[in-house]
Amino acid sequence: MPYYVRCFCTSTEVPTINTVLAALRDRGSHLSAGVDDQAQLDSPQWIEFELTYRPGRKPILVECNRDDGEESLCRRECAEFIDESLGPEGSPARDRVAAHLRATRFTIACQLLMDIDDAGYAANGEFLHYFVVHCGGMVQADGEGFYEGPELVLPM
Repeated sequence: MPYYVRCFCTSTEVPTINTVLAALRDRGSHLSAGVDDQAQLDSPQWIEFELTYRPGRKPILVECNRDDGEESLCRRECAEFIDESLGPEGSPARDRVAAHLRATRFTIACQLLMDIDDAGYAANGEFLHYFVVHCGGMVQADGEGFYEGPELVLPM
């Protein structure tokens, strides 16, 4: 069963794949993108790509979902977390996460496949950290909860 880690971003600007990967390469990363259409690497309108972290391992499947209306996956997913997953109102952590979800303009969803290893988890964390720092992101991991930086602020 795949495992998802999402980053809920409040920025209105989605960076290009090349922008993210170039920033990570500047920090010593060897991550790369597997895409059929190379023009997609420079488009802020990208939808999905495969993030390669190690030869011989399945890639991390990355998807960008924008809030482009009531029926968008981004908005529906945020509403679902607020309504069903965060628990009762009133705790400061819950309220902070709910406010962040209401302000979310796009999500980055990373599907981690069954053969992922420690290097893959590290690569995924490095990749999503870019969105935390540059796009007002908050990370959510299935079965764990919501994180602000390395701190789990709202377990699920």
